[in-house]
Amino acid sequence: IRAGGQATHEENERIRAADPSVALEALLAFENDESSEARRYVYYREEELLFESPSTDVRREIIERLVRAICLDPDDTVADSLYSIGPNDWGADDFTGQAKEWIRAHLQNRNPRTDAILLSGLADLQDQIPRLKELRAEDDDYEVAIAQDADARTYVNIVNGWHARLALARLVSLEDIAHCIEKIEAAPDRFIQGRMLLKYYGYIRQPEVIPILQQHLERNDPLDEGMTPAGYYAQKILAEIVEGFPAQADLATARAWMQAQTEFKIKR
Repeated sequence: IRAGGQATHEENERIRAADPSVALEALLAFENDESSEARRYVYYREEELLFESPSTDVRREIIERLVRAICLDPDDTVADSLYSIGPNDWGADDFTGQAKEWIRAHLQNRNPRTDAILLSGLADLQDQIPRLKELRAEDDDYEVAIAQDADARTYVNIVNGWHARLALARLVSLEDIAHCIEKIEAAPDRFIQGRMLLKYYGYIRQPEVIPILQQHLERNDPLDEGMTPAGYYAQKILAEIVEGFPAQADLATARAWMQAQTEFKIKR
């Protein structure tokens, strides 16, 4: 792996089959390896263990290690390979005190990683709201730029300010919830909106996004060559964030279930 090779299937399976605590102990020895390829492999395997282990203690330990990779690893590309923000079900209780301190410290950098900014929302770091508002100012600068150049209108994944707004929305800033909804719904490209932007509603995870997702659930326009209806992507997000949502049902059943509800309980 250090030389750019791949672990064998058998080696990967041995890690998966091991007791998570034993596997984590073995992987720990390589987290500071001089090879970024080795570290990338270690964090990837630890992330797999996160999805496979039901233990709360193991979950917290793995999340701490992944936060360390995002905030402290000297090679940014190591953290780029992590799922990191995909798991919107990470809650504040999943973050150890050490993990929260690493996030706080990293946010003080002049140009923090966007996934670290989003982690501050997942970890419910209310004390970082002033710093997030400072970063949010970059979003205002971006608004000026796209007003001057229509070709720069694609509004995804490129500025700290946008991610700071998302984190503030997760931390229940009504102003930023409204702003994020406005921008996502105004996306000119329906493919980008459905495939790339709706996921942010899963991150925000506030009551205001539920009726918006329900509207998208009703869409039948295809978003890919396989003719997958747009509603399918909303269904995936609703399954992540709404208690009792019929995740495995067809679209018609999911739509009927949403229409029958008088209130929704959001997973935290």
